Amino acid sequence: MNMAWNAVNLGIAGLAYWGTQRDKKKTFTLTETLKAQSGVEKSLLFNMGLDLAYMAGGLYLWERGYGMSDVDDRDRFSGWG
Repeated sequence: MNMAWNAVNLGIAGLAYWGTQRDKKKTFTLTETLKAQSGVEKSLLFNMGLDLAYMAGGLYLWERGYGMSDVDDRDRFSGWG
């Protein structure tokens, strides 16, 4: 699982690196800079929303595991680690 998440991280980092190298020699006006900054802010807000949804899902499964009578299911929903 660790390798899978790191493959995703590598893909994201590769796309970010490619984007910065593509625009490296370009000069931006103030309007273009503000527009690019707005795009970064939107992507960070989207990422924050995904993080909150991921944590809410984990909390839901954790709480659901406490109400289960079968020990194996309880361990699986509350996390084996």
